[in-house]
Amino acid sequence: MRLLSLALENFGVHASRRIDFGPGLQIVYGPNESGKTTLLAALRQSLFGIPANSDFGGETIGTRTQARVELASGNHITVIRQRSRGDGLSGEIEETHEPLTKDRWERALGGASQSLFENLFAFSLRELTSGEQSFVEAGLTEALYGMAVGGLKRFRQLAQSLDERADDLFTKRGRTKRTNQLLTTLQTLRKDYEQARFSGTDFTHLEEEIQERDAEAQRNRNLEDGVRRSLRELERMEAALPAWREAADTQVELAQAGPGASLPVDVTDKLRSLINRQRELQNEIQRQASRLLPNAPLLELPGSTLVPWTAVIRELADRVGQIRDALTEQHNLERQRDQLDQRITQSVNEIHENWSATDLPRVTASLAHGEVVRELELLTTQLAQTQTELQVRRTDLDEHRSRVELHLRELPDVDSLPLMRDQLDRAEEYRGDARRLADAWPAIESLKRQYDLLGSQLAGQIGVEPEALPEVVAPLSTTIDGYLTEWEVATRELTQAKQAQKSTEKQFLLAGEELATFDRDHPGEARDGLLALRRDREDGWELIVASRLKSQIATDDPAIVTWTNGQPDRLIDRYRDLVLQADLLSDRLLANAESTARRQQLVLRLEQVESQVAEACEATAAAQHGKAALTDRWHGEWKSPVTPRTPREMGEWIKEFTRWRQLHEQYEQQFQDWHQEREALTAFESELLRAFPQESLSGPPKHGMPPAVRAALVSLQARTAQLQQAAQNRERLLAEQRELNVKSETLTRAEFAVSLEQGSLDQRRIELLVEMGLPGDWSVEVIARVIAFGKETLSLDRTRQEIALRFHRLQESIDSFRQQAESLYHGLEQQPEPVRLTCDRVLQWRSDLEKRLQLELEQQAQLAEQASAEQVASRFRDQVATVTQEIEQIQMQQGFDPAIDMAPLLREADRAEQLRIKLRELIPRWQAHADGDAAFEEKLRGMSLDQIHMDREQLTLRMRELGSARDRELILAETSRDRLKARSEDTRALALGQQLEFARSQLVEVVDQWAPLTLARHLMDVALKRFEKTQQPQLLQMAGQLFEQLTLGEYVQLIREVGDTNTLQVIPRRGGQKSPAELSTGTREQLYLAIRLAYLRQYAAKAEPLPLVMDDVLVNFDEDRAKQTLAVLSDFSREHQIIFLTCHRHMVDLARQVDGNLQPIELREGALSLGESVGDAGKSETLSRKSRTRSRKNEESGSPLLFREASSPEP
Repeated sequence: MRLLSLALENFGVHASRRIDFGPGLQIVYGPNESGKTTLLAALRQSLFGIPANSDFGGETIGTRTQARVELASGNHITVIRQRSRGDGLSGEIEETHEPLTKDRWERALGGASQSLFENLFAFSLRELTSGEQSFVEAGLTEALYGMAVGGLKRFRQLAQSLDERADDLFTKRGRTKRTNQLLTTLQTLRKDYEQARFSGTDFTHLEEEIQERDAEAQRNRNLEDGVRRSLRELERMEAALPAWREAADTQVELAQAGPGASLPVDVTDKLRSLINRQRELQNEIQRQASRLLPNAPLLELPGSTLVPWTAVIRELADRVGQIRDALTEQHNLERQRDQLDQRITQSVNEIHENWSATDLPRVTASLAHGEVVRELELLTTQLAQTQTELQVRRTDLDEHRSRVELHLRELPDVDSLPLMRDQLDRAEEYRGDARRLADAWPAIESLKRQYDLLGSQLAGQIGVEPEALPEVVAPLSTTIDGYLTEWEVATRELTQAKQAQKSTEKQFLLAGEELATFDRDHPGEARDGLLALRRDREDGWELIVASRLKSQIATDDPAIVTWTNGQPDRLIDRYRDLVLQADLLSDRLLANAESTARRQQLVLRLEQVESQVAEACEATAAAQHGKAALTDRWHGEWKSPVTPRTPREMGEWIKEFTRWRQLHEQYEQQFQDWHQEREALTAFESELLRAFPQESLSGPPKHGMPPAVRAALVSLQARTAQLQQAAQNRERLLAEQRELNVKSETLTRAEFAVSLEQGSLDQRRIELLVEMGLPGDWSVEVIARVIAFGKETLSLDRTRQEIALRFHRLQESIDSFRQQAESLYHGLEQQPEPVRLTCDRVLQWRSDLEKRLQLELEQQAQLAEQASAEQVASRFRDQVATVTQEIEQIQMQQGFDPAIDMAPLLREADRAEQLRIKLRELIPRWQAHADGDAAFEEKLRGMSLDQIHMDREQLTLRMRELGSARDRELILAETSRDRLKARSEDTRALALGQQLEFARSQLVEVVDQWAPLTLARHLMDVALKRFEKTQQPQLLQMAGQLFEQLTLGEYVQLIREVGDTNTLQVIPRRGGQKSPAELSTGTREQLYLAIRLAYLRQYAAKAEPLPLVMDDVLVNFDEDRAKQTLAVLSDFSREHQIIFLTCHRHMVDLARQVDGNLQPIELREGALSLGESVGDAGKSETLSRKSRTRSRKNEESGSPLLFREASSPEP
């Protein structure tokens, strides 16, 4: 990119300035405060935007800049920047006239950032002395390694983002990361699920049975696959067998072929070609023999007597056409001559009845006055036309003047026209006002409807009538806000309480369902029966104790009878049976102790949830009570009969109520204004109807005007238009009358002049007739006719003379032809004939001569053709002998008798070749089904289609049996799984299983996110290390070469030492090493400049080159190194545009010493000069000691990033 021009408006000290820049090195010189640093800021902001708060030295700068640049592609772009909070970008691409957008401009910059441009391309001494800090701010190392600006910066941001995202998911020793938490949760859930699901030994048996069934099904599936493969093999054999059989038959037929089958293909083709050639030659010999006719004697040719006169006959024949034309033309000329004689006589008679052809000399004498006669005739004709036109104009003028006078008398009086015009103006104002009022009335009605509708809505919302709405008194807004806060708190507490109550009730239902499900799966008859048996046993024991005390069993005791079911003597046996049953039930309950404990846990949980439900109900009741109390207080803030809604709704209601009041006031004001204007319009309507009374008209008003008023307005317009038209007509007619009077006077003068001209023409006519010797009473028309007929007659006479001369010349040609023909007749001893017959005779003689000559040519051609045919036939016979010899040689080479006929052998060879071709087609067809089976052909050899069909039916039956067995095993396995599932699907196990599956899915999802991030980060590290190894040395080498040039060879190399904190070292020419901190200020700045130039060269090779702008960066360089630096910059300017800003005159002189063609730009206050002398070289101004010390401290305050080993190396 090259900067062509820069225009500034209100930019610091540059109120309005334009600077044009050339290619190469451009020096801009100006004293202090001339605007050089401002120009640098303008260049930066022209490319990257003027911020809204941009300032320089405390003064706001940067109103508008306009830059024109040329890209490396040759396109030109005009860039305009305005100070704004956005980018303020505008402009166009000059070649295509397309508007410049932000995306197009960024592409033109090659992606360069503002920080990169300010630190690399447009920098001042401050950026140069800041050292490595400016590199870090610009991201220069990153800019070049990514093929464009910002490469490693984005690379490093991406790497950091990948690390953060991966660490958020998983760390090796972390406990709070998502993946670690999921692993812990998954382990706990798996242990709980195994404990809840796997209970009893029957699960093991079911699982073993499922495995056996699955194994049997898999074995059947494998057998089924083997049968299926056998079926596919049979299908391949069935498809390949026909082609294989046909190929085998073809091979047998080929083996049984005759001796001709052994002939090679090339020998067969050559023999066939030679035999065909032999036949063609023999046919050609026969054809040539047919051309050889017997030698017939030549016939005697006619016209032998004419041969000596050939030249004469041809000459005469060539003239025959001319002579015939001459005879015809003679005849035509005689006829024309007779016609001309008749016309001449008739023309003379027409001139004068007593004249004849002898009076032609008098006509000739009259022609001498032809010009005068024509002039006199023309003047007479013009005068007659003028008289006719004057008479017509006089008649029209008189009629027109009479019509004008009549129209003037018929026009009405127009004295009332001003009053009518004033009335019409008022009518126009009335029409506009009426239309405006009519248009305004729907808006007023709409406003009224809005007012009424909103009032009805507002009254309905608070339960009052619309008429009572104006009397409603609302609380203050602060009161409503206070109630709104309390209401929201109470509502939120009530909602939370209801949600908690609903949640606990749901938990209570779930706990009850879980207990019911447990009791359904673990029946409680044994437990209840044990309790009953224990009670029954205790009753029996009491009876036994009582009987023992009585020393006998009372068999009639009702209690004993009832307890023993009517068998009191079996009291002891009954008791013993109850004890045995109780022991058995106790053993069963002991075996099911786990289930019993589980039920106790479920009962305890149900009781806990029940207490929580009670507490939640109490909290809900308390929240409802608080909400009711707040509602009562809120209703107390509103006077009856208002029924308020919630504070939030009433807040919105008050806003609408305020809007309703505003609508009411707006409606009242608009209605009053409309009514006042309507009264003014009514007064004008009355006045208008008095002036133009109308009959009563019915109909609705239109545009705010009644029908009668509209009719009166129409009458007013019509009357005004009538009077205006009458006034215009009167003015037009009066002007027309004056114009007609002027025309009448002009016409009278013209008529008098015409009469004078007529007398003058009559006098000239009489004098002309006397001079011509013609009668004096002839008119000019008669004289003109004499001259006209005289010209025509003389023309006819000249034509007659020309015809006579032409006739004489034709006669001479005919006489010459006749004499030559008579000499020919005498030579041929014949009598001469007339000319016309002679022409025919000459043509006949020439025809006879041509026929004789043609016959002679044909006889000569016949003799030549016979000789040629004999030569061709002889040559063909030689070729036949050669071909026959070649055929015999081939026969002997192949072991055949030369006398044998080769046609049958060739047919056998052709048949054998056809069989070979067929075999080559059949073999791939059956081999295509082999599918890589080497023994496929052997399998086909012993197979037939019937056997294949039989085997396929057997295998199909076998596959069906295996499929049925497989399906049976799968059904049995599925049945066992259903039993296992029914056994294991209790509520807790199901819930834990679902949680376990959900945790597994979450873990899979997290791992799917973490694995690509870790892999991408590893690949980025590998790419970064490889790029550092390949790119960094090249950059250091280029920077070292430039540093050597800038220091005049004082420092010869830049190196990088691994393991040293200051990895960048400079090698002096005298040996040793130095770090940048050990260099002087000027040398260190030269090092930073060399690194920038190296970056610039690499950047320009990969992106759009940008202009290099420097502001007094050589002030700390000595004169020799400053001159050398300018030389390096001049060398760089061959490929890059360089703009060097300076306030030191000696810098300009040094630049001129480097480049004698340099034209510096000088900045002055209010002016700009190009190429003027900038004076003698001055002394170099350097930074003050305090400034240099501050710069060195800033640089040595910490190890620069570029000069120490970073944890992640930069390319």
